[in-house]
Amino acid sequence: MLPWFFIVLIVVMWVLALYFTARSFRALGAHPTDQSNTPRQDVARADLLLRKQALLEALHDLDRDMEENKLDPKDHAEERARLREETKQIMRALDAQLAPYQPEVDRLLTQVPES
Repeated sequence: MLPWFFIVLIVVMWVLALYFTARSFRALGAHPTDQSNTPRQDVARADLLLRKQALLEALHDLDRDMEENKLDPKDHAEERARLREETKQIMRALDAQLAPYQPEVDRLLTQVPES
């Protein structure tokens, strides 16, 4: 019984070794856009999305404070311009992350029949 245990164990380890070796070779030959969703990039994108949401909420709160006459119009305009500029920068960064996919999107859109 003991030799069969070792034979099965060796076969399982051999299959696992082949599996991980194949994954490594696939990763080496992958197209650069195939690797664009690495965990680090996902975290960076999530951080940008959270920052964008926070800025949009800050803009909303700023406008509400202005409507309630809690802010001087000049201060409101200055802070609003600053928040909008920061939001634009974040949105540009988000767009830049999607830029590698644009040619494929354009190609697929040309294949969609017009109705």
